[in-house]
Amino acid sequence: MSFNRINRDLMGKNARQFQKDFYRIATPDFILRQPDGKEQNREEILKATLDRMPDILSVSQMRTNVERLSVKGGRATALITFSARYTLKDIKKGALARATWGRANDLWMRTPQGWKRKRGDILMVKEWPVKLAGRPKLHPLSPQRMNVTARN
Repeated sequence: MSFNRINRDLMGKNARQFQKDFYRIATPDFILRQPDGKEQNREEILKATLDRMPDILSVSQMRTNVERLSVKGGRATALITFSARYTLKDIKKGALARATWGRANDLWMRTPQGWKRKRGDILMVKEWPVKLAGRPKLHPLSPQRMNVTARN
């Protein structure tokens, strides 16, 4: 289970490669559930990401860590944390630097093509502004504040 390619594609704003890599790791019936209960299928996630990509000015950091993994037969469940620091276009301010941190439970299935992500349940996601110049503020739940060791 590697998110490294997806993260690299997003950081490089490589839309074509992101689409290929996203299809490579997600089942055709993949569902992502937000904390508010809203669900998106694979095509909706892909469209939303590709639509937002032109607004990304830069990505300085993007990580996905598997905190806990359980494999039983052809099913795997994982607790993951994810974080990112990025700058977006902002109509009023010109640029807006943001940081995001969250947790999700994932379900992966073994397929003839290898392990694929079938479902993602985002448990929580926090986003906050950071300074464009200087060190960003850390969210109270960030891995750095919680002394969580990053594992790739």
